[in-house]
Amino acid sequence: MGKIWLCAIGTLLLAACGRDAPPAAAPAAPKAAAALASPSAAALKIKGFYLGMDIHGVPDAMVDLLAEQGLDNFGFTDVIRYSNGEQCVLLYDKGFLRAIEARMNERYDAQRARLKTEDELHTSCYASDGVLVVKAGADGAVSSVEFNNAGELFGDGKQVQPQAFVAQLMKEYRLPALQPNDAHNGWIYLSPDGTRLQVLVKEVFGIPVTRLVMTHSGA
Repeated sequence: MGKIWLCAIGTLLLAACGRDAPPAAAPAAPKAAAALASPSAAALKIKGFYLGMDIHGVPDAMVDLLAEQGLDNFGFTDVIRYSNGEQCVLLYDKGFLRAIEARMNERYDAQRARLKTEDELHTSCYASDGVLVVKAGADGAVSSVEFNNAGELFGDGKQVQPQAFVAQLMKEYRLPALQPNDAHNGWIYLSPDGTRLQVLVKEVFGIPVTRLVMTHSGA
């Protein structure tokens, strides 16, 4: 599944140039508040991530996540800040990045290739393409956490079946039963802290992929 997912996401992201471009990235905000905001006792925290955390603490949380699971085939961006104030951190497969770099180096000189590769990562983050995408607004408080292929970080790189994944989440995080959503393409849970947790099934080139998305219940 890992290779299939890499091919799928690589194809999607390489096609990003044909989509509407995201707002141009702005200079990164000062990192004076680089520590994670302290979650309340009731905050729903999945793999070290929770809504309201400081976006500048997300790269450190990703370091912890990869170290805890012994993963070395992923990389991540620093905080990307867009001209509209939105901020984003992208966790990606290193194989995908190497493919992007190779393609850009075939087309451009070294400096332009590097900038074009960075543009692809910025576009991918904005478009929610990637293994894990964490977003915040201008205030720096995380507003969404998107595990776009649960198998990569919850299933040791293997494809996870949606029903089994829901059961795994309920057991590991002591959640009550998740309910089928209105669209009939997944399950939903509204936590007491206002987090809307959704397990969704999305097809990528005909291949079902299990996603886990955390957003505010009023979003």
